[in-house]
Formats: sequence, C-alpha cells, structure tokens
Amino acid sequence: MRLLAPAAALLAAPVLALGACSGGELPPAPTAAPEEPPAAEVPSAHAPAAIATPEAAPTPEPPPEVACANGVAVEDPEARPGLVADCVALLASRDALRGEAPLDWGGDLAIGRWEGVAVGGEPSRVTGIDLRGKGLTGAIPGGLGGLTELTELRLAGNRLTGAIPGLSGTNLSRLDLRDNRLGGPVPEWLGEMERLSALILADNALTGGIPRPIGRLRLDEVRLAGNALTGCVPSAFGDARGDALYLGLPWCLRYDRLDATGEAAAAGGWAILGADGEVLATWEGLRSEAATLRVHQTDAGGTSWAAEFGAVSEGDLFEWRKASDCWVRYHVTGPPVRPAAGSGRWEFPVEWMTYAATGEGCTGAVGSATVLDVDEKPLVLASHVTATPSFVPATPVRHGPWFMHHADWTDRSVFEGWHRPVPRRSALGGAQSDPDGILSRPAPLFTRSLPEARTMQFWRDPALPPGVTFQNAESSLETSTDYGYCAHYSNLNYDLEVCIYFLRYRPTYRPTYHREIIHEASVIDGLPALIQYSPMGPHYGPYFSSAALIFDPGSGLVYSVRSLHARSKVEETIEIARSLLPSADTP
Repeated sequence: MRLLAPAAALLAAPVLALGACSGGELPPAPTAAPEEPPAAEVPSAHAPAAIATPEAAPTPEPPPEVACANGVAVEDPEARPGLVADCVALLASRDALRGEAPLDWGGDLAIGRWEGVAVGGEPSRVTGIDLRGKGLTGAIPGGLGGLTELTELRLAGNRLTGAIPGLSGTNLSRLDLRDNRLGGPVPEWLGEMERLSALILADNALTGGIPRPIGRLRLDEVRLAGNALTGCVPSAFGDARGDALYLGLPWCLRYDRLDATGEAAAAGGWAILGADGEVLATWEGLRSEAATLRVHQTDAGGTSWAAEFGAVSEGDLFEWRKASDCWVRYHVTGPPVRPAAGSGRWEFPVEWMTYAATGEGCTGAVGSATVLDVDEKPLVLASHVTATPSFVPATPVRHGPWFMHHADWTDRSVFEGWHRPVPRRSALGGAQSDPDGILSRPAPLFTRSLPEARTMQFWRDPALPPGVTFQNAESSLETSTDYGYCAHYSNLNYDLEVCIYFLRYRPTYRPTYHREIIHEASVIDGLPALIQYSPMGPHYGPYFSSAALIFDPGSGLVYSVRSLHARSKVEETIEIARSLLPSADTP
C-alpha cells in the first residue's frame, strides 16, 4: 500500500632573475672550500650597487562576467545570454571545485571545449558536467545550482569534501557523486527533482536518514551503500536498480499482514473493507468504487506513523502496490478516524481512482502489500520518453472512466467485455432509461448568439481570462458519440474550447500516442481528472496546448477545457475547468 499525500587553469609565468653586470673580463672561478663556508663578501665602497629587478607579476585573470563576454568563451554572447550565465556560474565555481587539480576552464577557450562540459540545445546551454576521476580535491560549489538546463552531473572518483549543496535550480536526470569524501545529510531538495532517474551517492561519508520526499520519485537507479545512513529505505527503491537491498536498513512503512478479520489490530496489519463490511482480499475487490481502509499506526518494522496518518486529509492518495504493473491508487474521500484508546487502528474512507489494468498476476488474492510515502503529485504518463521521464507505464492504466496506454502497447485483449455502453444519468435529474445506451438527442444546434447558447443543456459560463470572448457554440452533433455542448472563445492570441458532455462508453479508450502531449491522471475536487499539456521547450514550437477533463461519477458528465495560445498555462486551464463544476449553491 502506498501512501502518497520536483577558466583556463592559471599558468605561472616563468620568472627570470637578472644579475647585475659591471663589465670587463669574467672573474676566475672561485676555489672550492668543502670543509668551511666561504667568507662573506664585503662590498667595496667604490663598487657600483647591484640593481634590484622585481619579479614579473602574473597577468590577473578577468572576472567571470568579463571573461564570458569576450566573444571567445561564448561566441556572439549578446545572442546567447543563457550560455553566458552558465559560463559565469562555471568560472565562479571552478577554483572551489578543482581544489589543487588542474581544470582548463577559462575565457580564452570556447566553453564547448572546456574539460568535461557538454553544451547542447537551441539556444545553447550547459547540459552536462562529467569530471569523473579527475583528482578534484575541492568541494561541490552551490553555484552549479544556477545551471538551469543541467541534466547530468557526474563527479565520481574524486576526493571532494564537504556537504552536497542545493542544486534544485537544475534540471537533473542523473546525479553521480559516488566514491568521494562527501559528508552531511542526503539533501531533502532531491525530492523536488521530478526528472531525476538516477541517484548515485555510494561510497561517501553521508549520515542521517533518507528524506521521505526522495521516496516519491520514480527512480530507475539508486546507489547509496558505503555511507553511514540510518532510518529506513523508501519502499519505492525496491523497484529500482542498485543497492537498496544491501543498505542493512528496514523498509519504510512496510505493512505485510492482511488481517482477514478486518480488525488490523496488530502492528503491520491492514485491511480494506467493502461497502457491506467484508474484507476485500482480491485485486478485483480492491478496484471497487468505495471502501474503508483500516491500518495499524505501527508498521511491521515497529515504526509508528501516527503523525503522518494524522496529517492525511481529503484528496490525499493511498496506493496498494504489488509490482510496477500491478497496483491500485485510492484517494481519501473524508477525514480519518483516529484510533480509540489503546487500539492503534486508523480508518480512512477511500475510493479508487487509478490502477494498472493488465499487470500479470494482478488478479486473485492480494497477499501482502506495502505502504509507501505521502505524495500529492499525480500519476504522469509520458507518450514520448524524453518529454517527461517521471513515469512511463509499461502496461495500460485505468483512471476513472479513462483507459490509457503507452504508445508501444499493442495487446488489446483487455478490451474484451470492457468497452460497453453505460446507463446515462441526467445532471438535472435521476437515471434515464436507455437500455441500448443511446439516448434521443435534441435537434442539432449551432449559434453565434451567447443568449441562445445559454439555453443549451448543461450550459455553464466559464471563468474566462481577461479579453477572451464568446465566439460560437454547437450542441448534439450528429457525428458525436455523446451529447451536450461545446463552446468556443478566443482573442487574438488565445483559443479556448469548453465542453460539457456525457461519455457514451465507460471506460473510454484513450491512447496516449501524441508525441507532444503529457498525460497526468489527477484528482480535482475529489473527482478523477485527466490533464494534458505540451511541455515548453525548443521541440514544441511557440504554441503550447493544455487540456483539463474532469469526470463526475454522480452525473456521468465530463467537464472539458482545451486551450491553445503562446503562453498557455496548465494551472489556468485547470481553474477554468473547475469553474464549470456544479457548486452547492447552483442547481
């Protein structure tokens, strides 16, 4: 069970000592006196005084801001301000990082030729630093956190000391600091690095526990052995390559005792009860509409989680996981029930939102399970691996009424018996009689009149951004498989489509095949929601689309908003969709 609640090295100039010369013949070589030191020479009062020649001072290196704007380190610096800023950050960090080791970073050499520095993208930015085994003896400078497009930092095999600084301003996907002499704690900011897939900190002198936010990341590789870590290991690490099994620490939040009585009276015990109070002991049962979770506040390792359970609130997420392709995610639908005196048992009203749809062995008896960390982040499904590598499911996912899969999935046997009509429910009344799943529809309608559009069934005025106005609306198109309406709004730089409609089939098939679209299975106001957007970046052009679809199981309606404009924000699209939801004071 998962409880889920982002300069060149200085070259010393050779110094020549110039001796004074009085002219004439060279004096004879002095006679060696091996046993006694030669007598001190007393200068003659008539001899000319020796001319003292000062040592030539090395030319001072210009400050990083000057060195990086000279047109050599960064070609055409005015057109590449981001790369200039990266150059400045690296030069300012060079000496602290290298210690006594040579490092050829400097303003007299193009940054793309600096040792271990990778430059890429358009516009060009520093994307990687690989200085493994370079004999660096300094510390990791916090200035590296200013490299906002840095995706890889590899400093293994050096003799770096000090603590790991804050690097949350980067875009790291791989952090390899193994085999150094780093001390202090594993930093908590690592839990903010949503793109991080490889965390390699083995063979240092790190102390303390593994911060819980790190356990929320979908890491492919974790290596932490060879430190002096304490506490417990996030259970999510069990799915990653690495050394989690060899840390000698217990798993965090391990609950491995399914209590068939439903009481969950012993440490490590849990049970999920259906609406009639029976224990749900199969994966099919866990995918029921609503349930009650009972869990003891002390896990199988003897750790009490009363504080964390007490912080759980409506909308938080629990996840029951067997493997990466077999899990069920719930959201909490109400406040927790605290344990009675001496019982130690918590209760949470829950309802499933998402689950792995075709995991092998994800049927029949549940067996043991594991409770993981608190996480408020939604499930992310990336159609294109390089777009958002947070989580790319290998198997289809069912979320609310939507059935989604990765573009590489081809087995459609799961659809047998699934894709079928469902009875409609009117948002204005009770269930409608429709044995074939096809309701009679009102006459097709298209209008450019806002007053006329407001007479359409289910109409709601959205909360529009400033300057965006109504253009037209259409209802009950003959070619549609559902009914309701869609309205269009726009201004010079903004196009918006707002729709409210029934789903004809449930679950509805939704392939995630668009390369430029990221899909998030989320929960909005306690309802299953599907968020879609194009990530900003050089590969997606100047326009960025986003969409928010919210499903209301009570009415069977989908509230959908799609936007397209040059500065589209996902949060803005979500807020427009939320403004469509019926509130307590509206019919």
